[in-house]
Amino acid sequence: MSKILLIGTGPLLEPGVRFFSGQCMRTLHFMQPLLDMGHEVRLAIHPISDLHFDPKTTAVSEEAQHGALRYLKLNSNTERLIMPALQLAHDAFEPDCVIGVNPFPSHLACRLRTNVPVWCDMNGYAMVEGQTRAHVYQSDDCLPHFHRRELSVLRRADKISVVSRRQYFAVLGELAMAGRLNRHTFDYDFGGCIPNAVNPHFMQFDPNYERPRVNGEFRVLWCGGFNTWTDVDFLYDALTAAMERNPSIRFIATGGVIEGHDEKTFVRFQELVQSSPYADRIELLGWVESEKVDELLLSCQLGVNVDARNYETMFGARNRITTMLACGLPALTTLGAEITEDLREEGVALTVPLGDRAGFTEAILHAAEEPQKLSELARRAREFALEEYECASTIRACLDWTERPQLAPDNAARLELPGDPDASLTLRPLNGVDWILAELERHTMQRLVENTRDLELIRNKPWYRILRSIKRMFRGGNA
Repeated sequence: MSKILLIGTGPLLEPGVRFFSGQCMRTLHFMQPLLDMGHEVRLAIHPISDLHFDPKTTAVSEEAQHGALRYLKLNSNTERLIMPALQLAHDAFEPDCVIGVNPFPSHLACRLRTNVPVWCDMNGYAMVEGQTRAHVYQSDDCLPHFHRRELSVLRRADKISVVSRRQYFAVLGELAMAGRLNRHTFDYDFGGCIPNAVNPHFMQFDPNYERPRVNGEFRVLWCGGFNTWTDVDFLYDALTAAMERNPSIRFIATGGVIEGHDEKTFVRFQELVQSSPYADRIELLGWVESEKVDELLLSCQLGVNVDARNYETMFGARNRITTMLACGLPALTTLGAEITEDLREEGVALTVPLGDRAGFTEAILHAAEEPQKLSELARRAREFALEEYECASTIRACLDWTERPQLAPDNAARLELPGDPDASLTLRPLNGVDWILAELERHTMQRLVENTRDLELIRNKPWYRILRSIKRMFRGGNA
């Protein structure tokens, strides 16, 4: 068995937890199978948001307990504050390998001073998530932030897993641009797709597929955050049209603003709801305890997912859909994300094309009018989800790798290069592309630009031109 330093996103799923995201779910997706295999796991988790963290009153890191597992809880997302705590945890634990789950933890894993193998799970394509945020806020200022994190993983990771097959193709292109598709990795398998799994918590449910209607209401559920790729105008228009034609339809939403990432999309939806003639049939519950979410997943008649047309939709995945299916809640979704097209092919979800508001409205109305068909769909969907998206089977490749973790061939070659044996692997270039990126890491672009500007200023000084002329004279004009 291996000693594994696992860095992920928290909080863990516990009673009373309110703000719980797909990235938290992904941490559990990896953690539990690794523990079940008997590996010695040292877990460290960072918060989804640290907007309320105050270093004057709260420790940067602390030990915490989850069942029998003792873990390191990071209370900040500021890299310069948490990296020393992570490095101390690494050095004290002396792991055989490091696994980063989600983009930021993967970046942190790649910033550690270590030569042990690193597996990075890029649960979401950071660059297109950055693009959608830039669109919502009408500013590209966030792009360097996402680019830096993505690049650090591309340059250091020994294995990279992603959340869709499409994203893996994108990663292979990025690896080529980072100089990683080189002679050493000619036939090397860098990783692959790990679809979102059903959390074991939801596998234990015994859903009533008939889902009786309380007070005759047909309750439609949105579960989770309203992120930058959500088309809330589409959702509002489709719901309004359905409510106009069927007075039994009621909409309930959990989740809301995603602090520190998207604080606009949900607010836009709130504003639409407040002006709605059917506002009394719409409940925006916000971030509620996990027990309340469970209750809704088991009692509502239909779950919905709506995406806008953008590259995140193309490359991303949807945890809410996987969870709905596992809970026996029939799902209606726009097409676009890879999982939605897989589910359409299997016939286990209701789907409509991106942008088809009228089609979405009709799908809600038909679902409300055909309870038997809906319950049969839910039964088949749950069976499919529990088999296809079981935790251990989806990460089988990672579990096999942890039995005998190894460096990628080019990273192994870097260790053989002459030079400082303590230098980071990313500062030991193997080729010209690698060399450029290593220099940018060593000096930063800002410093290189400043040095170039200073050199140009010196060269334009009269005394410099005089000295250069004298130098040519002594060298016979050949300098």
